[in-house]
Amino acid sequence: MLDSKAFPYMCFVRFDLVHKEFDRQFNIHFDDHIQELADKPGYSTAWRTRELRGADNAGVMEQEYQQIYAISDPALFKSFPQNPPPPVMEDAPWRRDIGNWGRVFFRVLSLVEKDDRAGRCWARCESNFHGSVKEQARFQSANER
Repeated sequence: MLDSKAFPYMCFVRFDLVHKEFDRQFNIHFDDHIQELADKPGYSTAWRTRELRGADNAGVMEQEYQQIYAISDPALFKSFPQNPPPPVMEDAPWRRDIGNWGRVFFRVLSLVEKDDRAGRCWARCESNFHGSVKEQARFQSANER
């Protein structure tokens, strides 16, 4: 079970792999990459996800790939991305095909897990509520369950 007190932030790194020529190499690299990050201090859990195209999605489709990290502090990512990006090397030709890259941090407000076994799918729902401080507190309280 994720400890949201020790790891109160979620980082979503999102991007598309524009050309699928190196899809297999790309996925092998990122399986290793998330393990590398998950082993570092300040990281609790790392997930790799791929958007289900053609499923019962509602809303705007986003980037195809996401890497999701439960972390203790957003400053863990202060060295990413590199500017300018590192050159594309022969052993990582897929790097030239990554596009639509973005990273977003979220603060975990509540965490409910019925089953601590690893799940197969994620669903992320977003809402933008604007109201008085009292209305926002009531909205947040009602949606924590």
